[in-house]
Amino acid sequence: MAFLTPEHVDALDISRMIFHVVGPKDSDLVLMEEIDPRNHRAFFLERVKSTLSGNLFHFNGASVVRDSLAAIAADPVEFVPRSKALAQAFHIGHAGNTSRGVFLLLALKAGDESLWSLIKYDHETVLAYVKHEANGVILPDLSELQDTFVQSREALQKSAIVRLNGNGGDICVRDRSKPSDISNYFRAFLGADRKHTPGDLTLKVISAARMAAERNKAELGVEAMKAFNRNLYQTVQNQDAFDPENPERFISGLFGALPQEAKFRTDFAKELERQRIHTENFDFDKAVVPRPSKRRIMTEEGIQVVFNAEDAGKVVRGRANGQEIITITTNRITVDDDYPETVGGRRGAAG
Repeated sequence: MAFLTPEHVDALDISRMIFHVVGPKDSDLVLMEEIDPRNHRAFFLERVKSTLSGNLFHFNGASVVRDSLAAIAADPVEFVPRSKALAQAFHIGHAGNTSRGVFLLLALKAGDESLWSLIKYDHETVLAYVKHEANGVILPDLSELQDTFVQSREALQKSAIVRLNGNGGDICVRDRSKPSDISNYFRAFLGADRKHTPGDLTLKVISAARMAAERNKAELGVEAMKAFNRNLYQTVQNQDAFDPENPERFISGLFGALPQEAKFRTDFAKELERQRIHTENFDFDKAVVPRPSKRRIMTEEGIQVVFNAEDAGKVVRGRANGQEIITITTNRITVDDDYPETVGGRRGAAG
């Protein structure tokens, strides 16, 4: 199940919205008042929806974000002051080589469900778009901000959608600075941990690939299936991360140049969705994938050669006169005897 059902995504709307300016310098912080998104609602909704392809997290205990959102849910009057406190907390952790930008808090509705979106846009000139009203209220110029964000697609740096529940809450997160996980200060700000460990995710992707391959053995071919376990191991060892939006590198590692119309692709995508990891971008945990311990070669005549993976260099295959030749290099032969047939379900014993 996705973070939101398609029906909830279609019904998603912004009910409240506020901006604050944050940055690495103390002087960058500018706290503003609530605004009506008006004609810009569709634009910001699309930014919110883009977060739904992110990674799943959950609150890990004490969290200023969870506590603030729970307070707003209990008393809507808390929206503005709590958003300012959140912006200040984000600003405190927003140091080093990070850029000045805007911090947004949006209250969302999806049917009868309430959700929250937190977004950080990076833009050095963001202060130029802050409008100071005569009565002292500070508001952003949404038209100027939207135009700037449209021109700079990479401006959306960090975003999260939060669903509060009895266990604290679930979070869907995208972080451009670290797509396969989350930056340390954003993690600390949210007070969140990854819902699935890299090891769990690695095993789930392997399971999805294996099940999709088994379903399409005829299409993939005998040679591809024979090499599947070896290629799976090598692919995980040779690649750093898995990106569900661009799985081609992983698929190519398994099968080489697989045709675009191959049914494996659609079945693999369905398996990822069935295992609820179809939006998870993560670093492979290479340690959870054991090196295949044995290799097996079987000839058309039924002759089998079984050997340990580390001895692969001692078994050499070649071709001559239209036939395949298997050469085994060894120090000595330790067994050269008749091999008894099975008797009564067991191997016959020497008399």
